[in-house]
Amino acid sequence: MKKLFAILMVIGLVQCKTQNSQTETATTPPISFDDSTLTSIGDYVKGIATKSHCRMTVAVADSAGARHYVGYDGRADTAITDFGGTIDIGSCTKLFTAAAIWQLMEKGKFRKEDKLTQLLQLSAVDYNKLLVVDGKNYIDSVTVQQMLNHTSGIPDYFPAESDDKVFAEYNDSTVRFSPEQLLGMSQKNMQQAFIPGSSFHYSNANYLLLGMLIEKYSGQSYHDYLREHILQPLKLEHTWFASVSWPAYRAPGHYNGKETVMPATMAGAAGEIICTLDDMQTFVRGWYSGKLFAQPGTLTDYHQNGFGPMGSGVDYGLGVVRIYNLSYGHAGQTFGFQSYMGALPNGNSFVLGIDDAAVSAWTPAMVMSSMLTGTK
Repeated sequence: MKKLFAILMVIGLVQCKTQNSQTETATTPPISFDDSTLTSIGDYVKGIATKSHCRMTVAVADSAGARHYVGYDGRADTAITDFGGTIDIGSCTKLFTAAAIWQLMEKGKFRKEDKLTQLLQLSAVDYNKLLVVDGKNYIDSVTVQQMLNHTSGIPDYFPAESDDKVFAEYNDSTVRFSPEQLLGMSQKNMQQAFIPGSSFHYSNANYLLLGMLIEKYSGQSYHDYLREHILQPLKLEHTWFASVSWPAYRAPGHYNGKETVMPATMAGAAGEIICTLDDMQTFVRGWYSGKLFAQPGTLTDYHQNGFGPMGSGVDYGLGVVRIYNLSYGHAGQTFGFQSYMGALPNGNSFVLGIDDAAVSAWTPAMVMSSMLTGTK
């Protein structure tokens, strides 16, 4: 940790903005950020943005809820002072989707052990072709838990390592996909398939199916359910579903420096949400502290069980990413943005947005998790 801080301190000059007007009721003694921590975060953000020629914004909050903002525009070589812009948060949407699934399980609508094909019948998708391994269909074995933690074996709808091809083919915001169409595309990627429970492979198809479960067992559309049971309780007033509506101004994303206009319907319940840093921060703190759940045991189960290794000290659980046993949250990538939102047991939290999908959010998330764990 000392070596990490030494490296961060020499990257550049800090550009930070602190807003203490937004606070939350502390559930533990306040943990304040000292100047050296904020300086290190600012230096680190400037270093990434300058080297990668992107915009990067970060918001960190202490256990009392005081928020501190850091940002740098590497294209314009200037500090960012306005932190109200939008971010396409991509797979951070999965935290919202998984939270809704946990809410429905609390209400007894279904259990983690229940089988997908018993819960959901899809006329537009041929189940017999959705999970075939060595000529045998395994779709009847897939459970809710396996979809939550990506051990179902169901392949993704885009082949692995296909970002350049997808960007070239689908860089058109007018293209519209239905979840059924995307699942139909998954059937073409059987090289990714494996026997349920035998391995881990990140697949957006899992969360498209979970979104369908939300609709069937809530009796509401995916968007209406999240608005009523997640957005409204947490007062998220700057969060949008891209397949339904966009904010008046949607910040442009980039891929390898080129502006992108990817279809809003490409991700659905797996990654369609657009929001601001503040809404990201409010969500991850409310989610981690249990404000969305009625039963204390839900949060314990959610944060402790079902984890398996993704690699490099990162584990994936039942709709949540755990980094080094330090933070809990999720990463997001669209063909325009990278993002991360994370909460720590000491009450600190962080969220970040990068406006170029080719610039990874994983390393910054690991650095933030380490830095904010040691804050006094």
